Formats: sequence, C-alpha cells, structure tokens
Amino acid sequence: MTSLMACPECALVQRVPGLPAGGAVECARCGAVLARRARGGGKRGLALTLAAAICCLVASVAPVVTLESGGGGTPATIGGTAAFLWSQHQPSLAALVLVTAVVMPGLEIGLHLFLFVSRRRAALRLAAARWLHRVRRWSMADVLVLA
Repeated sequence: MTSLMACPECALVQRVPGLPAGGAVECARCGAVLARRARGGGKRGLALTLAAAICCLVASVAPVVTLESGGGGTPATIGGTAAFLWSQHQPSLAALVLVTAVVMPGLEIGLHLFLFVSRRRAALRLAAARWLHRVRRWSMADVLVLA
C-alpha cells in the first residue's frame, strides 16, 4: 500500500510504499527517515503493553506515598492517597489523583491491549484508537512522578 507523506525536515511530499519488516524509507531530497517498520513490531508492542499492565497493577497495590497527618507518617497506595484526600475534604484533588494515576492509565493500557488482540470490525478498532488518543492527554504519570 502506497501513501503520501511529507518529510518532517524539508517538507517534500512523496509516495511511501508499504514496508517489509525491518525496512525504512528515506526522503529523496534530504535523506531523513520518513518511516520505519521494526521487526516483530506487533509482538513487541503486545509484550510491552502486558509489562505496562503488570507494572500498573503493582503500582496500584504497592505503597508509593507517605501521608503525614498529626505528626505521624503512614505509607499509602495511590488509591489510599485519593481516599485520604477525600477524607480531608479535598474531593477535587482526590478525584484528580484517582483519574490521572489510576483510571486513565488503566484505560490506556486496556485500549492498547484491545487494539493488539482484537480482530473485530475496523469501525470498532477505529473508535478504540480515537479513545486512546483522547485518554493519553489525561494519563499524566510522568507529571505525577516529577511532582
């Protein structure tokens, strides 16, 4: 299958043919890589998604935060942190923590798994891909790690 693609370096629009495993296409003008297809891409992506699911489950049940209240510290999970914030009359912050650290990453991983294993109708896969694009904005694990 041939498609049109603009070079990100020089903006030359050119036809890009379907790539075999391990193949790459370079720009005819500047030599920048336009597209690359890794060997075992689907299997590698599925393995990485399963590893992310396992890590997400471990992070959900492991104490990752120490909550200090009344002079003492208590280790807590992410869900426990949201519950603590709720009990401290901070429901908006509790909801934000729960959504960005538990719900959206879980939904993102679930959508990835669905896309890797489903062989269903193209319309259903397209809808899942669109939802995945929307969910990524709210899955801010990198921001939470830095905070």
